[in-house]
Amino acid sequence: MTSPAASSTSASAASTSQPSWAAAAGSGSAGRAFLFRTLKGNYFAQFQSTWPAERDRLLPLSQDEAMRLYGELPEKKVSFEEAFPGA
Repeated sequence: MTSPAASSTSASAASTSQPSWAAAAGSGSAGRAFLFRTLKGNYFAQFQSTWPAERDRLLPLSQDEAMRLYGELPEKKVSFEEAFPGA
């Protein structure tokens, strides 16, 4: 359904009726973060924690927030142009 991208925080994928793909990823001491875009063009971040008592999180993002996170994540899965068509 989704492909991951990671950062220095953590996240999990939302279930949607259509598949989404990951734009960027990164990892750090607190966990991993992934940036996704759905086929409808909505963005969300998945934060996966490495702490046993902390839950993974999903966070819907505006395009501006997604572009900021994309820039912060070290591992780019797709080009900026592919992740943000028309931006």
